[in-house]
Amino acid sequence: MTDLSSRQGPEACLRNVAGAAAMIADDIAGLTPVTYLADAKARVSVEREFRTIGDSLACLARIAPELVRRMPDAAQVTRIGTDLAGGQRDTDLSMIWEAAVNRVPELRRSAMALLAEMEAAASHSDAPSPFELPSPFD
Repeated sequence: MTDLSSRQGPEACLRNVAGAAAMIADDIAGLTPVTYLADAKARVSVEREFRTIGDSLACLARIAPELVRRMPDAAQVTRIGTDLAGGQRDTDLSMIWEAAVNRVPELRRSAMALLAEMEAAASHSDAPSPFELPSPFD
């Protein structure tokens, strides 16, 4: 996934972050810390999405580090994803829960805001310059 994201650019990385963050929100909706810890299916899904976020943020850090610096808690969430991807089974489940509830929603909002900025900038750059418009006198 990281290779694909880096070939497609920062937008792909940000979309991956936003999508995985949305999946985490869906996975934990209606759960409490106790029910999350007891729900192996939810934990596996949340951990998979953290790995996706970690990979995507690491890719983004390589190709557009200035964007990662604008994302709150990106370093902590990346670290969780990297630990999980590296097979560290001793990752604290309460830390994963806390990040899923308190950090991932803000990370998703910032990814969406950055995507909106990039799309707005692209739409403005696609607009013709006033100097390129046909003259009404031709």
